[in-house]
Amino acid sequence: MVLNQRFRETGIQPDEYQIDLTAKFPAFTPAATIDPDDYSDQEIDAMCRAWDYFIPLLSQRQGFRRVEQLFHETGFPGKAWSKARAEGRAK
Repeated sequence: MVLNQRFRETGIQPDEYQIDLTAKFPAFTPAATIDPDDYSDQEIDAMCRAWDYFIPLLSQRQGFRRVEQLFHETGFPGKAWSKARAEGRAK
């Protein structure tokens, strides 16, 4: 399990989020508040659509593997990242 290095070494919480290790798996809670003006209606719609698409995938058997394939192998995000990496625009 990879956690924030400062938290791992000192126990001090990161500034950006809080780490809770009391459950079986670590829980990460954002420390920042969101201003409603930070996002346009289109951005909120896109985030809601992505949530509605990915959460059911993750809850199914083999769900994590399917999402991993989409982002890293066969889906548009994976293909875009692979192209950017081949062109030297991503690490």
